[in-house]
Amino acid sequence: MTDRPPCVLVAVDGSDRAPHVFAEGLRIARARGASVTLVRVVGLAPETPADVMGLDPAEVLVRLCDAARA
Repeated sequence: MTDRPPCVLVAVDGSDRAPHVFAEGLRIARARGASVTLVRVVGLAPETPADVMGLDPAEVLVRLCDAARA
């Protein structure tokens, strides 16, 4: 067991449903006396090179800029 207080993870994106998901996450957290950790989820563009997965974020930016110039 852990001594940490409970936490509800709420993941939202830019969709129309995001405000409702956020509100429901808050409702659940309040009902359980939990804190909320909010995560904003973003998708990658379809043209994102597959080889960038798992790279350091700074290197991803370099690769994407290189791909855009090509």
